[in-house]
Amino acid sequence: MIAKYDIVIYNLVLLLYINEFRRINLDYILRKEVLGNENSRLY
Repeated sequence: MIAKYDIVIYNLVLLLYINEFRRINLDYILRKEVLGNENSRLY
């Protein structure tokens, strides 16, 4: 029983971690795009 619960909790944590990682990556990519556009306008 305990092993099953451990696997479930581990999977939930993994999913949350992956979603957070994706969100951070998207934010970073979007920011880089915006900064890149601003830089190209400045130069």
